Amino acid sequence: MGKLSSEQQLFLNSGKGESKMKKGYSLLELLVVLSIIALILVITTVSLGQAYRKLSREAQLTAVVEKVFYAICEARRRGAVDDYIVMIKYEDRTFQVFKDNDLDGQPDGDTFPILSVGIPSNIAVKLNETDVERVGDWYSMDAAFFTLRTKEEGQQTLRFLTIHSNLDISFSIDKVSRTIRIRNSLPTILD
Repeated sequence: MGKLSSEQQLFLNSGKGESKMKKGYSLLELLVVLSIIALILVITTVSLGQAYRKLSREAQLTAVVEKVFYAICEARRRGAVDDYIVMIKYEDRTFQVFKDNDLDGQPDGDTFPILSVGIPSNIAVKLNETDVERVGDWYSMDAAFFTLRTKEEGQQTLRFLTIHSNLDISFSIDKVSRTIRIRNSLPTILD
């Protein structure tokens, strides 16, 4: 066997511990790193999208609950301070608060609702755990909440019952729920 050229010796020795320094990454190594980065980006994007949708629903729900809570508190205040009867009415996905001294379920004279809060169609409303479409007999007078009953055994009599002095109004979207609890005519928002 003859003498090996210096190039042949370098080639044979490269596998025996004497190697040249690499000057870059192979295509396979770059593809693996890029694939891992892409996977992390996909997971992050999906997670952020879900968190954004959930927070948007919760923010919408919280805003509605706070507006209805304010309307109920304002009805209670007006019934006590302004010395007139205030009706809280829920109909056509809207809570309305208005002066109703004649107890006919409509705003008195030329007055407009004191407050009106629309409920978006994606929010479910429950009164004491029961789905409701309409509440038309809820009044506030002297800082207390009452229910008006106009007929009793065929006679035309007016009676105020304290049914609405203790109740829960729940609002929910998907699995997220918020509740306004009224106990002894004092409303609070439950966490």
